[in-house]
Amino acid sequence: MPKDIPFIPPADASIWAKILEMGRPLMLVGPAGCGKSRVAKYIAEQGAYNFYRVNFDQSMSAESFIGATRVRSKSNDQGQLVAETFFQEGPVLKAMQDPRPFLLLDEISHCPACYISALHSFLEDIHQPFVINDDGGRVVTPSQHLKVMITSNSLGDMSDINTSLYETQTLSPALRDRLSILQVGYNVEEERRILAHISGSASLADKLCDFAKLTRDAASSNSLVHPISTRRLIAFAQSIIVIGFRHACQCEIIERYSDAQRSTISSFLTNVFGSDCLSDKFNLISHLKSIKASIL
Repeated sequence: MPKDIPFIPPADASIWAKILEMGRPLMLVGPAGCGKSRVAKYIAEQGAYNFYRVNFDQSMSAESFIGATRVRSKSNDQGQLVAETFFQEGPVLKAMQDPRPFLLLDEISHCPACYISALHSFLEDIHQPFVINDDGGRVVTPSQHLKVMITSNSLGDMSDINTSLYETQTLSPALRDRLSILQVGYNVEEERRILAHISGSASLADKLCDFAKLTRDAASSNSLVHPISTRRLIAFAQSIIVIGFRHACQCEIIERYSDAQRSTISSFLTNVFGSDCLSDKFNLISHLKSIKASIL
């Protein structure tokens, strides 16, 4: 979200914060770009916590977020360089030892299942001492103020295919059983407010939200691979202001889809903005004025 736009949290954000205060890890599940990570950062800021973030991906290993033994050069008493092994802490361990930590495990469904299991003992009780076998059995006692939030685009169930959220990584029952879980979606009113602020036009904000809804409905019926997210809508609005409507459509929307789906996404644009909206002759300001005049 642009920094000059005040963030308005979801109505239930205070409830989510209370779940975290209970010491329970909380996972928000919802479509990409709907604001899950931003809500986590907001809750951390409101509670004056130090924010730590782990972004999961398919290339990650347990060492990436827990830590691993490394080798480095060190001068001995004689001034000679010798090899020395040491344990390099990952962000999870660093967060545990902070006096007031807030740990976000972002997009956990992108992490291979064999490495997610490394988090099971930690998530069972986030305040219990954690033994690091690779560091000589060192025991780390997490701060009693530690808060853990997790995000995922999906639970990975096959039923998620019908909501365009299916991913290859299924989150196991063992992992889910250790978490409080809430399903979240797009906040359309918040989107409309942000878009109106960026563009200076409530009419354009309404149109952009109408366009996003068409893509989300299509994705839910499996006729479009990816819906337009809040993040993508914001980028679209910003580009419209800087490079104009037609070019913004190309680089922010149309070219992100395969050849097979470009006709579908283009039809949604013409449905909302008019049949000539992708032509050089299209004038967005005139189009919005004509809509306003017709309403009046």
